[in-house]
Amino acid sequence: MGFGDEEYEGDESRPSQYADFASLLQGFILPLHKAHPGWERLDGAYGVPGRPLAWFDWNGTRYGLNGETQFAPLLQAHEWMSQHPGEDPLIIQKTKGGAGRLTLRPEIGWTDQKALRIETG
Repeated sequence: MGFGDEEYEGDESRPSQYADFASLLQGFILPLHKAHPGWERLDGAYGVPGRPLAWFDWNGTRYGLNGETQFAPLLQAHEWMSQHPGEDPLIIQKTKGGAGRLTLRPEIGWTDQKALRIETG
């Protein structure tokens, strides 16, 4: 059973808001991974569309982390952040359409861009 398989009602079903990416990792991702170490995706599902599970602010813009996101890139970003305190793990990567998308810095070493689903909100 994944995160989205349970019935949620009221405010508890709404994605949580975090002040920044580091707070999102500490307050949501690490506890969720500890509670569900066997899950690959944040929502614990397979082959179904995800929905935003948590929001965070980055440079004045609100972003949502989709349930399709895998734990691996976020855990790798957390490790990188602990080795590079004060450095921002996120960048805007140019896209064909020109708008760009928020992703992890190349130095972090994560190359599977489909495993990290960050949306503007």
